[in-house]
Amino acid sequence: MSEPENAKINAAICIATMDRHDMLRDLLRSMTALEIPEDVEVFFVIIDNNEAGDSGPIVDELRSAFGDRKVYFDVEPIRGIPFSRNKAVEVALAKGADVVLFVDDDEIVPTDWFSKIWAFYKAEDHVLIGGPVKPRFDGEPADLMEKLVRDGLSARTARVAQKAADRVEKGEGHTVTVITSNWLADARIFKDHDIWFDTKLQFTGGSDTQFYRDVRAKGLSTGWCSDAYVIETIPEERLSLGYQFRRGKEQSRVSLAAKIRDKGLVKMVPVTFVSILLRSIGIAATTLLVFVKPGDALVRIARSSGWLVGRVTALLGAKSSLYAPDT
Repeated sequence: MSEPENAKINAAICIATMDRHDMLRDLLRSMTALEIPEDVEVFFVIIDNNEAGDSGPIVDELRSAFGDRKVYFDVEPIRGIPFSRNKAVEVALAKGADVVLFVDDDEIVPTDWFSKIWAFYKAEDHVLIGGPVKPRFDGEPADLMEKLVRDGLSARTARVAQKAADRVEKGEGHTVTVITSNWLADARIFKDHDIWFDTKLQFTGGSDTQFYRDVRAKGLSTGWCSDAYVIETIPEERLSLGYQFRRGKEQSRVSLAAKIRDKGLVKMVPVTFVSILLRSIGIAATTLLVFVKPGDALVRIARSSGWLVGRVTALLGAKSSLYAPDT
């Protein structure tokens, strides 16, 4: 990425939120402590996907803590994550953003997160950049099963981060899928290439993954910054094997639906049956880990079992409703 010497770039850090007031407050507080390099002018965009706009008072409560940095708040009345994300980008571009960043409203950011991902952006020639997410749990586990799920999720996120870092080391950082939990995009993606979050994926999830695929399909460069991590708070309701099963199922449906759109159903049916067979073998092998790493094994089995159900039901026409209201 190259800019005229001494030119300041405008960067918008965006948050799409809905009904997560305490988490949003924690995230905004963490953002007030960000280290901001001198060559960039940062402002913040918060979009509430609840038409009542009841996150506004939280933004106002913390606005003064951002000092001279601008904080913009708006409402997207149409429910669905891609609508909120597109609205955030529209506001960011209208305010002069050259670069747009996203983090999720259930996260917090370390003080050096922005400076690290920014340095990576300045040093490389990528238009879309992602980074890892580490889990955080509040309080002590309620029981043994919750402790095991916590252990399993910690192992899973560490494994995902390590795989991404290994790809970067091999010069394959462009193959790591970039999602909006930790995300930086050059504004030229929107202005010059007209790539946006797909609103047809209103409640299914996966609009950020599809965005990444659309960017890659245009031949644009993507990258991964292993050092710029964010921290996700995992709420208690997600700390069950049942939730992990459902999550795996819905994500599997979204993934297969995207592949069918790209390659066609006829091509994907035999490939899917082979992958189902291999995943089934993997589940059987993972059961042997229960006595060695019980948390890791149980979460793997739950997610993989959900993945299998998601694949089969997607072939039969089922659609994901991961983020549908009241689900």
